[in-house]
Amino acid sequence: MDELRKKVKLLIEQQARYEKIQGILICLQNELLQKQQTHKKFESQLSKEEADVIRLEKKTVSKIIHSLIGNLENKLSKEQEEVVKARAKYRISLQEVEENEYQIHKLEEELESLKYCHDELLISKEQLKNQMMKTHEGANELLVVDNQIVLGGINIKEIKEAIAAGEHCLEILGKVKKKLSSASGWSTIDIIGGGVISDLMKYDKMDKAQIEMNHFQQGLLSFKKELSDLNDDVTSQMFQFSTVEKFFDIAFDNIFSDISTSMKIDKRLSDVFILYKDIEKRVQDLKVKEKHEVIDYEALNVKLNQLIIR
Repeated sequence: MDELRKKVKLLIEQQARYEKIQGILICLQNELLQKQQTHKKFESQLSKEEADVIRLEKKTVSKIIHSLIGNLENKLSKEQEEVVKARAKYRISLQEVEENEYQIHKLEEELESLKYCHDELLISKEQLKNQMMKTHEGANELLVVDNQIVLGGINIKEIKEAIAAGEHCLEILGKVKKKLSSASGWSTIDIIGGGVISDLMKYDKMDKAQIEMNHFQQGLLSFKKELSDLNDDVTSQMFQFSTVEKFFDIAFDNIFSDISTSMKIDKRLSDVFILYKDIEKRVQDLKVKEKHEVIDYEALNVKLNQLIIR
């Protein structure tokens, strides 16, 4: 059992290194992207400065003009200095990109060598737990912690699913807000005399908002599985524009029907803003809860590892 403990301890260290490398790689890849963009900028700058020098050295209009006013030599000297500076910046930026790429390559090689440590750790930990159970060595405490880890993992998974469902709802509501805001703009134009075209555009935006809201209703059902206390009353009376009401507004276009429709659009838009803020807050609360659950989950895994290898 002692040899198995040592193996598990080594694999835990390797797994920690694997996770650390993943974090470092994300940072290095972001840095590489920025350095590549900087290098590209300096490359363009160098090309421009070299082109300026070539124009002054050849028989061009620019050279003739500077010759006539007597500053060709100074101008050429200045442009050549700019080329030297640009070339230096270009070389330094290229070196930084290459160094960054080399660091990433070396870390990716190390990551590749550790890619099986997670699976090996799970297998070895399970073997060691089974041996400990047979010898009753800390078996009760081990079982309690192990069960807490299982339940914690399930809870985190459910929270993540709820967050994903909530963010999907927010994405759809964002589209609804955009469509209704556009409809509100066309409604204002309609009030001041936009006519049939503004009417058609207004209802086109409203119809598209209605389609998105139908999608939202489906997304909300999924979200409510995790949040049974979510109040969806605000959605039940929304977007109920009858075909008769639409026809009246278009066929008998007048200030009274236009104002009535505009007020309804603004009311719906206000409702959507309220609903968006409500769901947004719930999603943020879930993210805070997830963070705490992950901290507890990681602490339990540390405790489990200590129980196994002690």
